[in-house]
Amino acid sequence: GGKGTALAVDNENNFLYLHNRNDNKIYSFEINSSGCVDTVERGSWTNPCGTSFGMAINPTDSSILYSSGYNTNKICKMKLNDSRTALKADSADNMNVGIGDAYETSVAGSIYFYKPRYLAFNDSDQLLVANSERIEITVLDKDLNFVRVFGLSGVSRLRGAIDAITAVVTDSALTEGALFGL
Repeated sequence: GGKGTALAVDNENNFLYLHNRNDNKIYSFEINSSGCVDTVERGSWTNPCGTSFGMAINPTDSSILYSSGYNTNKICKMKLNDSRTALKADSADNMNVGIGDAYETSVAGSIYFYKPRYLAFNDSDQLLVANSERIEITVLDKDLNFVRVFGLSGVSRLRGAIDAITAVVTDSALTEGALFGL
């Protein structure tokens, strides 16, 4: 038994890719002409990003698959072989980006993720990454270059609480005369 946690279908509706978190493999299944998924896998390979909750196909090249790495805090770009049964190991298209951090602001050259989950492409062919623990969406181009970020940009509940408490206890107008249990 497995636990499928992410899936993607190629642009031509010929292949379905399913990530199994039990073995961190991506399985390839062919879709027949009537739209049914074959029950026999065509191939499988280890996901270089580890456990994934999001995968997406490049909108202009169905041989390129993207995966989020929930525990590795990375986004992986994978070039598939012509039969879509394995990674094309020697491809320059195989790459990953991401630095695990809950607070730092992403900029070109330093892209921060913390538990990235879902992936999707927008109408401008930009990859959107739901950065779950950072409460933000990170936007990348198809080569995994940073474009922008929107949302709370890494301001988590914990960081917000720390900042609020720090502001209160360092504001002399709010703390004047307070003994704080002393």
